[in-house]
Amino acid sequence: SERVNAIIRDFGNYISQINLDENNKIGIFGAAAKGTVFLNKFFETFTDEFFKTCYDENNLKWDYKIPGTNIIIKDPKEIVNDKITHLFITTWNFREEIMERCKKEYGFKGRFITAIPYLRVQ
Repeated sequence: SERVNAIIRDFGNYISQINLDENNKIGIFGAAAKGTVFLNKFFETFTDEFFKTCYDENNLKWDYKIPGTNIIIKDPKEIVNDKITHLFITTWNFREEIMERCKKEYGFKGRFITAIPYLRVQ
């Protein structure tokens, strides 16, 4: 649909701009099914090389890849060690809770990105 294509385009353009600065590192938070569907649709047009890694609190997912990608899933405690500057939250319906946890529990001090229902950067 046109709305989906617009979301993918806006998100892709923003991610492309971030990647122009080699100091930026974009991580993904959440390896849930709906995020995977979004990412696989996104990767039809853009590359998965934009993202360094994915973080998920479910330890059963660690050391596996997001289906259909080469992006490895890790413990969120690694966010700071990996020097992530931007964190794309795939489970947008839990955005507020995830941002709070990432700041308090994992020490993340960068920017948060959500793509749905529209592109938001905080």
